[in-house]
Amino acid sequence: MRLVLAAVAAALAAPAAVDESDFRWERMVQGPSQGFATFVADGALFAHAKPELADLRVVDSDGRQVPWRRLADPAPRASKEVELLNAGVQGGAFVGLLDLGPTRAVRNRAELVMANERDFVGRVTVFGSDDRRRFTRLSTTKVFDLRGATAATSTTLVFPPTDHRFLQLRGVGVPLPVAARVYNAPRRPALGPVESDVSIEQRERATHVGLDVGYERLPVDLVRISTTTPRFDRPVLISGSNGERVFRVLQRGRILRREGVVQLDVPVDAAHRMLSVVIQNGDDAPLRSLRVEARARPRAVVLAEGSAPPFRLLYGNRSARAPTYDFARLPARELTPIVAGPLGAERENPDWEPPEDTRSFLERNPRVVEGSLALVAIALGIGGFFALRRRA
Repeated sequence: MRLVLAAVAAALAAPAAVDESDFRWERMVQGPSQGFATFVADGALFAHAKPELADLRVVDSDGRQVPWRRLADPAPRASKEVELLNAGVQGGAFVGLLDLGPTRAVRNRAELVMANERDFVGRVTVFGSDDRRRFTRLSTTKVFDLRGATAATSTTLVFPPTDHRFLQLRGVGVPLPVAARVYNAPRRPALGPVESDVSIEQRERATHVGLDVGYERLPVDLVRISTTTPRFDRPVLISGSNGERVFRVLQRGRILRREGVVQLDVPVDAAHRMLSVVIQNGDDAPLRSLRVEARARPRAVVLAEGSAPPFRLLYGNRSARAPTYDFARLPARELTPIVAGPLGAERENPDWEPPEDTRSFLERNPRVVEGSLALVAIALGIGGFFALRRRA
């Protein structure tokens, strides 16, 4: 009886079967016999699947559906806002102390909390201690807050991972903060270049840069700009389109190189084939030796363990809803070991059956409607012409 109940429970827990004829595209992914297989989604997958990969289904070599999930970036840990103690000015610099408490926790970032917004460029040095008597120098970070039509701000202190209870701050050229938000920023996947066709055109006192990344809905996280112009400060507008005539505004930013401050990266949240980057030059000359590059972090997909490789990816089903798996609720820390597998070439699924077109004749043939309306307009024009002649 127990074996029967176990078999029934396993059947209920197993994902439903996949009707493979509903999916237009397929690829193969190799994977390990043990552990969690993973692959990085590419441009073709984003272009031909629904947004957020909602119609993606995976089956193993036995034809069973395999649960999958996106591998999210790790979030900052142990974040807390700490009041700045014993704060004051000493030798033209501000000094202050952060008491992080007796509980040991690793931190590697401190974001300054300023009382008022002011234009400044300076440096802050961080020291660590456990007894408030002997301090070890951890790092020095350049910080700035430059006002303008669009803010240019960087007030996060970066230092090696430490579990010191006390952090002493010493800032030169920086107004006195009131507190700091301290946390541990985990190591995140590096942003890689996104292959793009780039065009640059000068018009209307602005530089217009077009980037074609080759696929619709391809994610881009950052636009990186480089130039040999030694000193500048200019607004930037970034827009995106997936084939529509109208571009949607994604980000308003500011790039600059002045006062020892360099800000040439503009974060974006884009999922578009076409990106438009407009640099406002005003009456200044365009930036020299300009280069513009799209960059993105890898979008990894992890497959549940316990299935037989190789795996077959199926997508391209516009009526499919996003799947819901228990696997998606598994804590990310339990996804070990993860083994990367190569993503095979995309091809049309030979079992795909195009869905029946339920549109009306007129909906399926809009040109017939347009032609009929044009003929009616011509007939009315001719009739009006002869009517006027008879009256004359």
